[in-house]
Amino acid sequence: MCRLIGFASPEPTTLADLIGELQCSTFQHMSRLHADGWGTMWIDAENRIESLKIATPGQDDDALTASMTDEQSRTRVLHLRMATDGMAVRLENSHPFVTDGIGLAHNGSIVPTELLREHLTPQILAGVRGETDSELYLAAVRQAVATGLSLADAVFETVRWLREAYPKASLNALIMSDSEFVAVHASSFATPPLAEFEASGLTADQLPLDHVDSYYTLSYLRRENGAVAFSSTGIDRAGWTPLPAESVTSVDLRSFDLVTRTLAPAAERVR
Repeated sequence: MCRLIGFASPEPTTLADLIGELQCSTFQHMSRLHADGWGTMWIDAENRIESLKIATPGQDDDALTASMTDEQSRTRVLHLRMATDGMAVRLENSHPFVTDGIGLAHNGSIVPTELLREHLTPQILAGVRGETDSELYLAAVRQAVATGLSLADAVFETVRWLREAYPKASLNALIMSDSEFVAVHASSFATPPLAEFEASGLTADQLPLDHVDSYYTLSYLRRENGAVAFSSTGIDRAGWTPLPAESVTSVDLRSFDLVTRTLAPAAERVR
């Protein structure tokens, strides 16, 4: 389980410029709980997705601070990891995952993975390096893109299939290519990781904001210039708008049009 935050902007900027340094500090402090590493991905000046993954806690990591406050880009995603389901804490299992020009950071658990693996072709599976369900999630998106779909359409079709196959999984994710940025808010049937919260040794008062009642909620913040930020709970969400439940929201990185599509028909079938 993890925390996600990210943005897409018409001009290079920092997360701190978009949401404020205090919010960034609050996000970084959540690595006290989500302490199994952190990672970030962004589009560089040559329009390529670059990434950095660290398998140690980010709470006091200057590189995590700099990625939010100093390093400008047109897009960025940051991920704080809390490993679950026995997954090893090592770089190969750390988010974000970037393959074939597509990057994904996921907050959730898709288990058992056998059905997901069976859905993937040997060619697509050959690009999987780690052990996580999240990298298999990216593989399924890559497989859909390989059929000729846009990233937004590929994510939508992948999430719709995953919701049918894994009714109670959280599929929340931030996904990007060099032309699209996609936020998945599909976690209506998932339960928060209360056992992990208890094992952390933190009291209820010490847990980040909204972690017990709204752990999987994703919200967005739209700026006048078209820039948009997306975030998990834990920061102050005053002024932010919750994304619709069971939805996929895409941002075109050329026009900055924002489109949200609901998964309601598939979601209704698994109630």
